[in-house]
Amino acid sequence: MYSADMIVLLSSQSSNTLTAMDLYSSTEDTPPDDESLGGKNDVHLESFNFTNYGFMAIVSRLLDTGDKYDSVIVPNSTIDMICATESKKSWVQHDIESN
Repeated sequence: MYSADMIVLLSSQSSNTLTAMDLYSSTEDTPPDDESLGGKNDVHLESFNFTNYGFMAIVSRLLDTGDKYDSVIVPNSTIDMICATESKKSWVQHDIESN
């Protein structure tokens, strides 16, 4: 996914942990976190709990972080979002050619 600002939540029910990550994708490779690119981790995990169906989480981020790897969120506008889930414990390819 090119030029994509990402918030990724990685869960582990076995250790009762949820990790919020701030990533930026500029290639088809696994996206690096903003900090490794010289930016900041602007995503904050406020709370979470595991349910019978997965998890519920509240994350926060400033609308305009000043980080060049974060998209500015304009109040009362629409934004494109993608939600994906996977039960494997590693990154997996997810495109039109994936099985």
